[in-house]
Amino acid sequence: MKVVNKNYEVHDVNIMRPSEWGNPFSHLGYGTGLNRVKTREEAIARYAELFYSEEYRDRRRRLLQFPNEARLGCVCRPKPCHVEIIAGYYNWRHMGLDPFEAIRPEHNIHKPNLTLIND
Repeated sequence: MKVVNKNYEVHDVNIMRPSEWGNPFSHLGYGTGLNRVKTREEAIARYAELFYSEEYRDRRRRLLQFPNEARLGCVCRPKPCHVEIIAGYYNWRHMGLDPFEAIRPEHNIHKPNLTLIND
């Protein structure tokens, strides 16, 4: 699974709000119905906690039905983004890659203190 900037590359799945894959946490000062946080890093970490929660179990299962070559599109790239949490989980489950290292190993902001759920 690959992460792309949907403004510049073809994508298969829109990961932006208001899709089911959008991040409900935002550090930006606009948008409605969002949970405000102070930084991009906090928004990604909070999303990781939510994504790996029991509440998102069905969503994780649906994600695993996507083909390996699926391209997830958001406009954050090349900046860190919650989509890396989604792609990291997929690549961990399908290819055995470390979910927090597979997409962007140079950033360690995506390593929340949580237990990976193998569902």
